[in-house]
Amino acid sequence: MRPGPEELEALQKEITGRMAPGDDIIILGPVGTAGTLQLMETCADRLKAAFSAGFLADAQEDCISGRILPSDIQKLASGREVHAMYGLGPAGFLGGLWIMAEASSAGLSLDLRRVPILQYSVEICEVTGDNPYMIPSEGAVLLSMPSGEAFASELRRQGIHAACAGEVNSGNDRLLYSGSIVRYLDKPPRHLRPGYKEEDKT
Repeated sequence: MRPGPEELEALQKEITGRMAPGDDIIILGPVGTAGTLQLMETCADRLKAAFSAGFLADAQEDCISGRILPSDIQKLASGREVHAMYGLGPAGFLGGLWIMAEASSAGLSLDLRRVPILQYSVEICEVTGDNPYMIPSEGAVLLSMPSGEAFASELRRQGIHAACAGEVNSGNDRLLYSGSIVRYLDKPPRHLRPGYKEEDKT
């Protein structure tokens, strides 16, 4: 079901600009680092039993150092044609992708294998049973822009986690690919979507 006018307005306030058909979808900064740090606190005993102290210390350091902010991107992308930008948050990478697409009334296709993510996040989520693409992702940014691969390549040469992982289209479908597996992008839970009020229970 499509969002009503109030929810759509709340979604559109979350992002800068709008995605345009033909744009590339760029992810900057590894996704899931904020959620990984939270899991390291809330599941500390389980993780200490599964990993060495050195592994956990390195995971924490990389999660903190890999973060990137929208203000950083504005400097890096100065002079480039960026149609939309969204700093990811509590809804995680997949939730943020849905928010950006829904606010733009756009379809998309995206290869999950190209999304930058730390191996630490993957392994920690395997222990806790969480999906690393759905845990909080503050510190990563989504961009929608033409010729995004060249921009992503330039940032990687500067040591920044960046990938061109998908493309925007004018259709209704939002498809996620992982090898031969294809699935639709789901909307995030209501309480993680912009405009949610505590009294909303649907």
